[in-house]
Amino acid sequence: MKKIAILLFASLSLIILMFCAGCAKSNDAVITESRQTDSHRFDLFLNDKEKTLEGKQQILYHLPDNNLDKIIFQLHANAYKEIAVCDDEIEAAYPSGISFGGIEIRTVTIDGTEVAPCFEGKNSTIMELTLPQKKSFNDEIEICLEWQITIPNIRHRLGFYDGVYNLGNFYPTPCVYQNGYIINDFYILGDPYCSEVADFEFSFDIPNKYTLACGG
Repeated sequence: MKKIAILLFASLSLIILMFCAGCAKSNDAVITESRQTDSHRFDLFLNDKEKTLEGKQQILYHLPDNNLDKIIFQLHANAYKEIAVCDDEIEAAYPSGISFGGIEIRTVTIDGTEVAPCFEGKNSTIMELTLPQKKSFNDEIEICLEWQITIPNIRHRLGFYDGVYNLGNFYPTPCVYQNGYIINDFYILGDPYCSEVADFEFSFDIPNKYTLACGG
């Protein structure tokens, strides 16, 4: 195995190509102060034999509003619990036969306190974390996640085929907050997701036969 460390201090963001839905009312008056930038640190291990990706994820998250009682995450990997393409693309997307995947959330802590996640949405693509205590806008909390992704055999954003792994939208992603959390459905085509600008740091163990390529 070889271990590759990647520092992405440039901010990353996804372009919204489709409308996002699902908002709630703000908890307080309009806040004009800028929200601080979050940071994500990942320790990842690719198990080529089992076709799984094991991850430890640390997020330094800054509260986007006052008196929030929960944080909502998007789990796009769980969309692969079922066929993830149009009917007329199944044969091309699944050349080796239908294959399913998904993400198992093993542990979650917030500021060192273990919390039980609540899963919602089709195929549990939404995860809600209840905060141990309410805090104020821009307060920093530490969220630590341990999870395992089963990678499907599919030619798509998240999958493996012909000696290549695609890991698009693989990790649990905090939903964007704009007067409420924005929840994205899973879309077959395009890049229809939005996420906050953040700093990312990766440590990735992969088999020697693979070369890591990533954007930043």
